[in-house]
Order: sequence, then C-alpha cells, then structure tokens
Amino acid sequence: MAIAPQSETNFLKIKTLGIALDKIQDPGNLGTIIRTATATNIDGLFVSRDSVDLYHPKVVRSSAGEWFNLHKAISENLKTEVLQLQSQGLQVLATVPNSTINYWQIDLRKPTLIVMGNEGSGISRDLIDLADYSVKIPLSNGVESLNVAISTAIILYEVQRQRQS
Repeated sequence: MAIAPQSETNFLKIKTLGIALDKIQDPGNLGTIIRTATATNIDGLFVSRDSVDLYHPKVVRSSAGEWFNLHKAISENLKTEVLQLQSQGLQVLATVPNSTINYWQIDLRKPTLIVMGNEGSGISRDLIDLADYSVKIPLSNGVESLNVAISTAIILYEVQRQRQS
C-alpha cells in the first residue's frame, strides 16, 4: 500500500481542443471518455463538480490506464470555465439532439471546446446558451440518443479527420 498526494485537479490550460463535461453520472462513461480523449490527443477536460468522482475506481479502471496521461480538472463552475476559454478564442460546441446543424458542418480545425452533457438530461440550458454552435449527431428514426461516451468519440474523431485534411 502507498499513500501519495493527489495531483491538483482544478487548473487546466486548453489551447486547441478540450472537453467540458456537465453532470456526467456514470463512471464507466467518464473513464471511456478519458481513454478516447487521450487517444485523440486533446489538451484536457473539465468535469463539473456535480459529475461522478474523477477518482472513482471505475473511472480509473475504464480509462484503461489513460487516466494518468490526460490533463483533467474538476470545475467548481463550468459556466465560468467555458466563458474564460471562449474569451481566449476557443469556439464552443454544445451537443443537443434538436439542433439543425450536424457536427461535421462546423470547422473543427479551429481551437474548440466541446461541451457534453448528462446521460439523461443533457447539457444545462445556461451552457447551451453560451455555445457558439449547437450541433447534433443525426440518428435513425426511433433512436432516442447515443451513450455520452460514444457521442464524445464520434465528435473527437471528426475533429481529427478535419485537422488531418
């Protein structure tokens, strides 16, 4: 057994690509998002204070070790973080099911913060209102939604596709 101090989790610098997670509840989803975020080389991610514990064992386990390789922070006020990053030139994308804009229609080569929301209720209205763009992932008729980890992966890989072309 070892005891070690936790690294600081309330400061993060995003320059080109980041994620803000609003009230994520499932530790498996958060771990999977961390794993995918590391695979797609983002600068880091913020989780709202009312999300699942960043240190939850299932979060760490489901990240498949990538938890230790990603810059992440717990945000006391996600709205403030989003506004600050927006003022530094990052475009803010909010994912909402009723948008008329598909996620691939936005120029994701620009510095971008992607806001993803709670598995059941989505993104808080005040965060949606801050976004430069509200985008959707189109779904077949009868399909209500996708898992937040899958949705995050789809958008992150579109960022990679656009930035490689």
